[in-house]
Amino acid sequence: MKKTKRMNAALFLICLVLMISGCERGQTAKVQEDNTEHAETSTESSETKEEHAETAIPETETAYFSLEEEPSDIPEVFMDVLKQYLQIPVGTNLYSDMYWEKVTQGDWKDVYEYLGGAENICYSLSDLTNDGFPELIMGSYTDADAGHLEGEKVFQVQGSVWENSYVWIYVVYYYNGSEVKQVCECEGNRIELYENGIIHYSGGGVSQPMQYLQFQTDTENYETGAYIELKIENGEVTGYLKAVGDDYVEITEDEYHQIVEQYTTSPVELKWTVLK
Repeated sequence: MKKTKRMNAALFLICLVLMISGCERGQTAKVQEDNTEHAETSTESSETKEEHAETAIPETETAYFSLEEEPSDIPEVFMDVLKQYLQIPVGTNLYSDMYWEKVTQGDWKDVYEYLGGAENICYSLSDLTNDGFPELIMGSYTDADAGHLEGEKVFQVQGSVWENSYVWIYVVYYYNGSEVKQVCECEGNRIELYENGIIHYSGGGVSQPMQYLQFQTDTENYETGAYIELKIENGEVTGYLKAVGDDYVEITEDEYHQIVEQYTTSPVELKWTVLK
């Protein structure tokens, strides 16, 4: 009897030991499993981060125009103007609140806002006012086949992507010895330059208005010398008009053509260079 009790007690102890050992192994396995899951989760999280890092849109450096080397023939006062254009990223909206103060009174005060941030900017130097100091003319070039009208001049633009380019002139800079001034701005009408400081300013519309401006040293600006247009009735040319003060007077066809010839006898030959 006693022997049976001892055997039962021994079996109970063995079972108890096995149970305790099993629990410990279970807890260890659970900890190992948890650690493994945590490691896998961490690895997955790390891989996910790496994957997101690879697919995230990278920050790109802002593309600026840049002169490959400063040309020696550009006066320093105009080089300062060109450098202002170079600071502006392509596509920048200068009319936005973010930049408007810089354009009107800040770092970009000499930039013509219609041209600032544009693509295909080019420049030329020419003494339009016959004072011995060149003017800086700036514009934007385009493919001549797509951009010019019949009879318009096609310029070779050094560094452009097209062999033949048409240049839209947007602004002329004049230096009076103490400051640089914008003396002619254009927002879409076409400008052609002629000797003796003459600008042919042609607008759109059926009447084909044409304004001839000539530089005046006393005002340091371009003043209107003549303004003419066609008289149109029912889609047909019925006469020719010239502005006199605030009114229009009718002139003959010969007078009309004489005015055109008077102001456009000697076109200015310009050499354009892309502002990179």
